Amino acid sequence: MSNRRTTLIAVLVLPIVLLLSFVTLSVANAGSGEDHGRTAIANGTITIRAFAYTVPAGGVNHGTIVKVVNKDNVAHTVTSNIAGKFNVSIPAHTTKQFRAPAAPGRYGFHCTFHAGMKSTLKVH
Repeated sequence: MSNRRTTLIAVLVLPIVLLLSFVTLSVANAGSGEDHGRTAIANGTITIRAFAYTVPAGGVNHGTIVKVVNKDNVAHTVTSNIAGKFNVSIPAHTTKQFRAPAAPGRYGFHCTFHAGMKSTLKVH
């Protein structure tokens, strides 16, 4: 009778414990839709390829780290048109980062080495 009771408890209790663990993890990892949206724009990447910038479509949050990936064979910069907001030099085939400005807005930027390279970073 003892073995039957142990088997019955294992068969009934184990799935319940596993289910509760799964539910607890799901609830702990869940957030509001707004938080997920902020995460999506909090981790922005500017990509440089063929002498052109590709910026995060949704922009980035103010004060967050922006990654810059240079896929070209030459160095470029990401230099704000407003002096002192951001300026990073990215050697060929490397990745650098900078902190987005603290104030929300649209920040035009350019490459100091290549006058035709221009874009805008939207900061929330």
